[in-house]
Amino acid sequence: MIASKKAFLCTFLWIFLEIGQAKVYDLTNVTPNLIFNNESIVKLYDYGSHVLIGGRNAIYNVSLNERELGYSTHKWNASLTAVAECGKIFDAQAACHNDIRVYYPYRSGFVLCGTYALSPMCAQFEDGKLIKQFSGLGQTPPQSEHRSKFLATGSHVFTATVADFSATDPLLLRRDLDGSSSSQLRSPRQGAFEEPEFIEIHSNYQDVLVWFTEAPTDTEKCGMRKETRVARVCARDPGAARPHETEFSSFSKARVECAISEQQQDTLYFNQLKAIKRMGSTRLIGVFQSQLAGLGASALCEFDTADISRTLQRKFEGYQSSSCPRATSQDAQLATRSNPMVEKKISSKPFYYAFDGKDRFTALTIEENFEDIDGRKMDLIWVGTDRGNVLKLIRSPNKTIHVSTMKIAKEAIQELTLVKKKLLVQNGQKNVQWNLIAVTGSGVYRAPASACTQVDGCLECTQMGDPMCAWITDKCYPINEHLHRRPYMVREPMKCVETAQSVNSATQPSTTRRRAMPKELIAFRSPECLCERREETTPCGIAEVIQNEVPSRSGYLPCLLFTTFGCFLGACATYMCTWWCRSPKEKPSPSPIIDAFTQSTSPSMQSDMSTRTGYSSHGPLIQTSSKQTYC
Repeated sequence: MIASKKAFLCTFLWIFLEIGQAKVYDLTNVTPNLIFNNESIVKLYDYGSHVLIGGRNAIYNVSLNERELGYSTHKWNASLTAVAECGKIFDAQAACHNDIRVYYPYRSGFVLCGTYALSPMCAQFEDGKLIKQFSGLGQTPPQSEHRSKFLATGSHVFTATVADFSATDPLLLRRDLDGSSSSQLRSPRQGAFEEPEFIEIHSNYQDVLVWFTEAPTDTEKCGMRKETRVARVCARDPGAARPHETEFSSFSKARVECAISEQQQDTLYFNQLKAIKRMGSTRLIGVFQSQLAGLGASALCEFDTADISRTLQRKFEGYQSSSCPRATSQDAQLATRSNPMVEKKISSKPFYYAFDGKDRFTALTIEENFEDIDGRKMDLIWVGTDRGNVLKLIRSPNKTIHVSTMKIAKEAIQELTLVKKKLLVQNGQKNVQWNLIAVTGSGVYRAPASACTQVDGCLECTQMGDPMCAWITDKCYPINEHLHRRPYMVREPMKCVETAQSVNSATQPSTTRRRAMPKELIAFRSPECLCERREETTPCGIAEVIQNEVPSRSGYLPCLLFTTFGCFLGACATYMCTWWCRSPKEKPSPSPIIDAFTQSTSPSMQSDMSTRTGYSSHGPLIQTSSKQTYC
């Protein structure tokens, strides 16, 4: 009997938690997309209403503001000689193409770099015409399977990639924008990177930061397959002393840690960085995954850019604050080349994480300091997953809330970008349309930044918690597209009833009142009564009106009683089924996830777990046991 009661309670709790989860809105049928079959594409550059996509033998300039996604193409094929030489090495013709992986504006044109049939090459174009070609070795990988990242800043372009076919020489390279090698520098050949996967590269004050994952050192291994790192060099590094004058003298790197750590509990690490975006000028938000099999945990961590610079500069002693922190002597240079790792870790605790095993975070985009119609400020975060979903999060100073999930693709999202389109000005209000641009391995998708139009009913619209949605008259709309209708917006669930009543009273005339008669007819006709016999002129009695109205307005009572009785029978059936099918002596097999993480640190943690399955923004919902340690 006790087991049956537990089963009944578990069934009820499961139903309660399923209802409490953020709803998933399928937008795949209404999301415009471009699919590039048999091509591996990457996002190269975005500017307002367009985004540049690097593909096979071409770049695609995708227009985002059209009703359907359109694009123009700029072709750049590998030469016949390069293709012939590639054919001697590879039988598969797929490798003997020019997969474009680098783009940056230059003068009145642009520069492209591609694999060029296993012989990396760059080309300068002006007015659509090829001006010159130069070697792209170190700027683009020989094969498109290897990831590469680039940053054009000042008079230089920085690229993080591999320089050889076997990927045994990963490097960070600096070259002039015009392709000359007068100021070319690279990272040290040994000790800089160990089987890296480059994630992102961006500038930070006078530094250039490279985010990547790599194989751990001997002292870090302890079950880890990958560790997250950040490396830095000075943007204006003059180079090391001889005989290493072609290398950076300011290269250093540090371990990046996103982890849940509690006293007397094992630490849960999210050690695999998947994406990182800048939020303002001082903050960075990173997307991390845990390597633990079966857990499927992902997290978001925040880092301070000033703290990162201070930590990475610790490798160099005695530098002046106004100069580039670097190794100035041969002894210091030899020490940093043999061991560029900084002892101090760059650590952060997740402000939001998920462990349901369904979606793993892969990308994100951010809108900082969003202000809703009530004047409240918050950060909006959209997180892409490996299943083509986008989670929308609302981050305030005290908590982070998951308000909705939108299904926009059927494969992993690699890049997410937020674009805004100006609409017509109405009543002095500047309406703006917000869209998400998602790039996968084979396609580009455009989806709305909110699921407002997919919501049914005023209550669902106001209870979903999305500050971008409001109920207006008869439908849920994005607020930023309908600012001219601000007086009619409903944002609170309690006002939905008032709105419904006002609409009903305005659209359904009462049976006890007649429409006003035109003044010119009043002198010729006497008032009519709502009675069956038209010849009677005596006004109808109040009792008669009530008797006519009650039957028409009380038809919902049988439906209400029937629904209530049905719910009661369903509950009884569930209870009897669990009592009959479950033996009291049978011990349920433990879940592999719950068995490894069974303890909760406090009652508040347990309460938080019961209100949201798989997602959290306050403290760990799960704690590792002492059975196994994950370093």
